[in-house]
Amino acid sequence: MPGQPSAARPGPAARPAARPAPGAWWSPLYAPARPRGRVLLFPHSGGGPHALLPLAAALGEEAEVLGLTLPGRDHRFAEPPASRVAGVLGSVEREVLPLPPLPTAFFGCSLGALLAVHVAARFPGLPAGLVLAAQSPGSRRRWVDEAETEEELLRVFDLAGGLPPAVLGDPETRAGLLARLRADLRLGAEAGRDFGRLRAACPLTVFGGRLDPLVPVDCLPGWAAQTGAECRVVPLEGGHFAFLAPENRPRVAAALLAALRAGD
Repeated sequence: MPGQPSAARPGPAARPAARPAPGAWWSPLYAPARPRGRVLLFPHSGGGPHALLPLAAALGEEAEVLGLTLPGRDHRFAEPPASRVAGVLGSVEREVLPLPPLPTAFFGCSLGALLAVHVAARFPGLPAGLVLAAQSPGSRRRWVDEAETEEELLRVFDLAGGLPPAVLGDPETRAGLLARLRADLRLGAEAGRDFGRLRAACPLTVFGGRLDPLVPVDCLPGWAAQTGAECRVVPLEGGHFAFLAPENRPRVAAALLAALRAGD
């Protein structure tokens, strides 16, 4: 898009950050030597922040990147995979607000988009901008939040893009994935309750896949009602995870960098 800043390329100063403390909700993913801003990543249901590493890497040396790690995955693997919106909000207050101040942008996809808006509404001075993907606005029914049986959960995975046969064929791995997804969908149901009442004070950029069977692209303009600032909707070619496709990733990274520069 003309006038849109291009995504920065990773440089030698951008490096994986230190291992998070046990039980920490926020995992440091990239720690440039002199970051100009900070990006908080809110991942999708069933996933952890490392699934968004390609997007974090696309930000290069300009941004320190932290990813939300819900219980039951990554360094919190031994914990039961259940959480509440209050736990996410409390983690931001304990772990993010005390950090040295930097212009901050949020990226939230799917479940993470709901959580990012909750955090932005609770701490309106924190984000300079929100970049959201693969989620519908308002308090509309999200049928995936009602998925409970193994068959229903596997259908959610299938519509989102499917799972490798090796994962489906390993009973232990499959059971763990389904448990995390079930817990995250319950969190999504809580986060989506009366979601239409939430407002962010900062601009929104919303990405959606034209072929996403979970989030119809024609519902995305409704996000404008959830901010007191500008809302820009950007359809992408692809499905639920279109924002991670190599051809689309630079546009998402550029939107995050633009939000950080606006917060300078």
